[in-house]
Parts: sequence; C-alpha cells; structure tokens
Amino acid sequence: MNMEIQKLTHFSKLTINEIIKTKQYEKETRNNKEVLDTEKEILNENKINSENLHKFEKKIEKAFLFRSGLGQNGNKKNKVIVYCVFENKLIFLRFVHHKEWEEFLNNHKKFEVLKKEILSYE
Repeated sequence: MNMEIQKLTHFSKLTINEIIKTKQYEKETRNNKEVLDTEKEILNENKINSENLHKFEKKIEKAFLFRSGLGQNGNKKNKVIVYCVFENKLIFLRFVHHKEWEEFLNNHKKFEVLKKEILSYE
C-alpha cells in the first residue's frame, strides 16, 4: 500500500476569523489585479498546504510571518506579498520586491518597526 503523506504547512494549522490590510499595503497594491488574484489564492481553503503561497518566514511572539510570490501558486517571485497571522487575524503587511524583503528581514531597525506594527493588532 503506497500512501502519500502530506506535510502540513504552518499556515494550515492556523485559524483565521478576520482579514486586515494595513494602510501601507493598501497604498502599495492599489489597482493591482495580480495582487487581488493572489490574495484570493492565499485565502483559498484548497491551498492551505501550498508551501509556495504560504512561505513561512519566522515567528514573532504569537504571530506567524509569511510571504507569497504572485500568481495562482505563488510562483512569481519578483515582488512578494508579506502577511502574518496573529490572534486569528490574517494581516496583509507589505507588497515589496523580493530583494527589499530580504533586506527588511536582515535589518534590525526595519524589522522592529514591522514587529511593533504586527503586535499593535492585539
């Protein structure tokens, strides 16, 4: 008997009751159809185990930080949607170029600003 074992993603284990878009995110994504389509895919219950759509970055206290490339499977990597799940809220945080995001993760000051922003949704 050959049973395929499906690995559960961090995202699939979280409960989401509310969706929030930060002002910064709204500004960065205004009128971008590709972003809207990708947001729908991120929220698609059939794709909660997609490691491309829900690329886990790190845990910040009780918040789980993710990123996704654009597209149905999160494969387009030039720009990424950065979001987190905190207190059962999915919070869309930023829409930035992938290289900018890597710099953001490695810059302590910038990361602290993001952390404060996330924790303000408690």
